[in-house]
Amino acid sequence: FNASLDLNARAKHTINIDGEEHPVDQGLDLTNHDLLEEWLSIIHQVVGNSDAFVVIVGTFLDKIPAEEREQRKTEIEDAIWKRAKGKCYENNIHSIIFVDNSLAGSDTPDEGVLWLQQKIVEVTKPTLELPLPLCWLPFTVAVRDLAKKQSVPWITLRQATDLARVVCRVPDDNLDVPGMLRFHHHLGHVLHYNEIPGLDDKVIIDVAWLLKVISLLFVPTPKKHQDPKFRRHYDLLYDHGILLEDLAEHIWQSSGHPSCMAYTKTPQQRSVIFKVMAKFLLLCDTEQTMSIVEGAQPSRMFFIPALVSASREKELLSA
Repeated sequence: FNASLDLNARAKHTINIDGEEHPVDQGLDLTNHDLLEEWLSIIHQVVGNSDAFVVIVGTFLDKIPAEEREQRKTEIEDAIWKRAKGKCYENNIHSIIFVDNSLAGSDTPDEGVLWLQQKIVEVTKPTLELPLPLCWLPFTVAVRDLAKKQSVPWITLRQATDLARVVCRVPDDNLDVPGMLRFHHHLGHVLHYNEIPGLDDKVIIDVAWLLKVISLLFVPTPKKHQDPKFRRHYDLLYDHGILLEDLAEHIWQSSGHPSCMAYTKTPQQRSVIFKVMAKFLLLCDTEQTMSIVEGAQPSRMFFIPALVSASREKELLSA
């Protein structure tokens, strides 16, 4: 967060275009502290009460007059800890540090940056220094080739195990498939969520494909390009953030991307994508169905907060 700004001041949203900041009015009456708290709450939803911790970094300390810096730092720390008391994310906060942006690239390193670098090394060193079986490395090439040559975005856990047996060439007793998948997952080569029912049997081997498919739901479709049969579906999505599964199917099936069309045909296939989106809080499964076309089968209903219009979001926040 920008430490030079008043935590209680109304947040100003800007967009960077060609190096210039342009203000954007989203119609939200939120303070800088409100936004910081939102991020902390979202992080807590992802990591829960695990050992993961958050270091809050206040930037642009150099924009605060030198004689006021220590007092401002104390006031900011007190305000953040006071508001965090009793909140779900309180125990996730490890430290609050401040950095001087004017020292970036200079011969004089910033003390806050040095502390943060040391903390990152301290936390990651035990994990990064684990011995790595060389037999795991061919698996990366194998899944990349499979995704590219056969346009396969995901495989089952059994298929991943069988593939590992072939390319790793080690006895089954020495083939740590869960460990190998965790390694490649952390590197971003594959995605495997063993703890999520419905995804535990899937290994996503084309991460770029997944991002492309998800992004199609967030790209606005102008009314002149909307299929008239789905006009009300689009209105529901863009005005209220409510996504019906049959609209998602329509968007994916009319995308023109062969692999997207091939792997979003069935409810089971689409469920994989929805579960990944839910994992990253991009979507909420309402566990309800809705039919807005007379005589049509009810469709699963999801909520996508990012697509709620600014005016509608303000209504929800004030409700």
